[in-house]
Amino acid sequence: MPSMHSRLKSEYLKLFNAKFQVKIKSESENELEVLIDGPSDTPYKDGKFTINIKLTQEYPYKSPSVGFVTGIFHPNIDEKSGSVCLDVLNQYWSPLYDCKIICESFIPLLLRYPNPSDPLNPEAASVLMKSPEAFW
Repeated sequence: MPSMHSRLKSEYLKLFNAKFQVKIKSESENELEVLIDGPSDTPYKDGKFTINIKLTQEYPYKSPSVGFVTGIFHPNIDEKSGSVCLDVLNQYWSPLYDCKIICESFIPLLLRYPNPSDPLNPEAASVLMKSPEAFW
């Protein structure tokens, strides 16, 4: 099994080669910071968002911890901590997934298709449910 240091470097290279702006935040904490663009056709389309990805000792068998460093108003992202509520990270993680798929697919899909019925930010969920046109 690769060491955490080599795993972190491998994830960094995959993200870098996929043209993400990425940096190793802390080798000792196995943390990456990745800059992602807000998806087009969403309220986040002109945004640039920094997300923090912290690999666990059990990675890739256990999902990394993922959170937004950049503040964002979204039903499934805690406005204070940046924590993300995403089933694929919390319940349906597979060792076949990696940080690249998190940044290329999972986070953009979360931004595009919020789930107001399972909120970390009740205010954003309320706005989306009561007045979707105001949210979008």
